[in-house]
This record gives sequence, structure tokens and C-alpha cells, in this order.
Amino acid sequence: MTEKPAIRWHNTDSDILVIKNISVVLKAMADNVAIYPDPNPPLADIQLALDNFSAAVRTVGRSPADTINKNSLRKVLTSQVRLLASYVTVACKGSLANLILSGFPPQKGKASPWAYRPSRKDWWSSMANILGS
Repeated sequence: MTEKPAIRWHNTDSDILVIKNISVVLKAMADNVAIYPDPNPPLADIQLALDNFSAAVRTVGRSPADTINKNSLRKVLTSQVRLLASYVTVACKGSLANLILSGFPPQKGKASPWAYRPSRKDWWSSMANILGS
């Protein structure tokens, strides 16, 4: 079975959770260069998009233009993370262990050999604790 990273959280999580979760992915990918040697897009590009989005989240509420800007920056960031998830799908070579080391939660399959997979909230909390974020 080909393991794939879950990406639906990009659309459903709050801005703060998106920032936290993408930070976990970036740290995990940086810590596992042996598995993910040449991420596409580069982690530096995603970090820049994350920094821009984080700054926009801090300033939102001052005007409608700020909200529009924040939403645009979120779309840019999440599109880059989707591309990174595609890279991870190929680079992990079907290994669940390698996928987990990327920081992305695994996509739940229809016939999972695991009896339990943590909820998204449990997954991110455990990854943040493991990575010390």
C-alpha cells in the first residue's frame, strides 16, 4: 500500500493550527535530510511563505484589505505545502516510518493494517512533543 500524507487539514484548520502544523513539518523535514534530500519546493521557500502568513495573521482585523491579504498568503502557503506533500509521497518510497518522519500525518486508508491511528489533534500534539516545538 502506498502511504500518502494527509493534506485536508490545510483547508479545515484555523490559521494558528496551520502555522503550528506546517512548522512541525518543516522541522521534521529539516531533521531528516537523509530521507528527504531535495524537497520540492525548497523548505526555505515554504518557511518564507509561512513567515509572511504568520505576520499577516498577527495584523489581521485592522482592515478588510488585511484579511484579503492574509487569505491570499494562506493560499500561497498551502499550495506550496501540497507540492511538498506530493514530494513526500514519492520520497518516502511507500514506507510509513519514512512518511511519519516527514512530519505529515499519514492519510487514513480504507483498509489500514493498524487498529488505531490517532486523530489529527493527537497526531500534531505528539509530533510537536517529539520534535520539541
